[in-house]
Amino acid sequence: METEPNEDNLISKKNYKTYTTPTCTLKYPWLNEADTKFNAEGVYHTQFILSAEEAEPLIKLVEDAQADKVEEVQAEKGKKPRLEELPFERNEDGTVTFRCKQKATGKSRLTGKPIEFKVALFDAHGCAIAEPPIIRGGTKACIALEVVPYFVQKAGVTLRPRAVQIIELSQGGGDADSFGFGKQDGFTQEVPASKPMNKEDDDEEFNEW
Repeated sequence: METEPNEDNLISKKNYKTYTTPTCTLKYPWLNEADTKFNAEGVYHTQFILSAEEAEPLIKLVEDAQADKVEEVQAEKGKKPRLEELPFERNEDGTVTFRCKQKATGKSRLTGKPIEFKVALFDAHGCAIAEPPIIRGGTKACIALEVVPYFVQKAGVTLRPRAVQIIELSQGGGDADSFGFGKQDGFTQEVPASKPMNKEDDDEEFNEW
């Protein structure tokens, strides 16, 4: 489980690397509103899935950011820190699932006043979405990320979503891919052959209406 980084443990904002993903598949997105189930202040978050090839540049950014943070902490404290779990996992089907999150509220370092954060949403043409639709799992999107290294007992990296471009909006509850299910050997449904409808059946069904 990833440790929640505190703003004071993050390196200077000017050092954050940024990365925009190719079109990916969203999984369990909370982008319309902040999720307050485990954090009363609210967190915007989503998982997203990329092919192994598409995932490699982002994996390298994340691993390099952690390595740099380890060097920084080791130079400061004189010993190598423990490593936090990184925000991605490789799936059996060859794809890679990443996790990103953004706090909904925070406190300004300059003024000490509370500030609110939101994930900016854009359509496929790059126009800001004034009234966002419900973004469900299975939606195809590109995500503009900040790669943020931190040290809180362990050296880790969090991916912070700054903006999301909706390429193809999922219209329903999502297909198997949107829930992270792949094709496996085992149970398959038996689809009964459709019975041809005759004139009497047609009349009877019509009369029920």
